[in-house]
Amino acid sequence: VAEYSVPQRLFSVIPMILMMALSPLWPAYGEAIARGDSTWVKKTLLRSVLISVGLASIISMGLVVFGAPIIHLWVGNAIIPTFTLLLALGAWQVIQVGGNAVAMFLNGANVVGFQVIVASLTALTAIILKILLVRLMGVSGVVVATMLSYSIIAAPSYYFYLSRRFSAVE
Repeated sequence: VAEYSVPQRLFSVIPMILMMALSPLWPAYGEAIARGDSTWVKKTLLRSVLISVGLASIISMGLVVFGAPIIHLWVGNAIIPTFTLLLALGAWQVIQVGGNAVAMFLNGANVVGFQVIVASLTALTAIILKILLVRLMGVSGVVVATMLSYSIIAAPSYYFYLSRRFSAVE
């Protein structure tokens, strides 16, 4: 458990920091949607996703490269994370932060039921993949399974939802 938990805590700083910046967009989207300002909504959504993913990528790269020494300073020799685990955690944080930026829009647009369905299907897929991938990859399989389930269920669902929603507005 510690082999996964300690590196995961290090990387959890990324979405925590970026969510502080993204959270104010939730009510802003709601207000803009109520005003019918679809131009601002589309521009802000695209900008928030790009900036969030860009910042998460930069921070993740730093933590992938320097994660092992940071963890060594933090807990000593008790935990020695594999490069594969650090790489998977870094990639997952980038994906997660992009999804969080989209979630702020969906929350502001009051699209809750759709998110619950997508999250449920993603979680079910993740559980199945985790059982399979942990056997094949070890601890890194947990993170890879999460990324895969999000990438094959949630990301395409959100993409198609946003495409339909914004094409109807134009």
